[in-house]
Amino acid sequence: MIFVREINDELTGLVKKLDKRLDESMAKHKPQNRLGVFVILLGGDAKQHEKYKELLDKGGLKQVVLCTTDATGEQRNKIAREAEFTVAVYRDHDRVATNFALKKCELDEKKAEAIYEAIDEVLPK
Repeated sequence: MIFVREINDELTGLVKKLDKRLDESMAKHKPQNRLGVFVILLGGDAKQHEKYKELLDKGGLKQVVLCTTDATGEQRNKIAREAEFTVAVYRDHDRVATNFALKKCELDEKKAEAIYEAIDEVLPK
């Protein structure tokens, strides 16, 4: 699950790479349970909703579900206020294996690779 406050190029690149990795894993291993990424937009900013819609329409995403939540979603999921986006990698659908809370401009190649590695650890072997 990726909780986001803003849709930007870094996030879009991350989501597209995750989608590709999951799609390859699904084709290779055909797991009994579907795997996927949920990208959850926090809040109701109209400009961000337009960017979200654009990602949905033009992203070509296969394993990514895009959804939104209101302010209660942030509290309910214990999302850090200072985090621009939070990635929670689940193992067995009910336990967080790894959590990344990143502030604005903190997503770099090193952090993205750590996220990919955390995802790879929970994918079927």
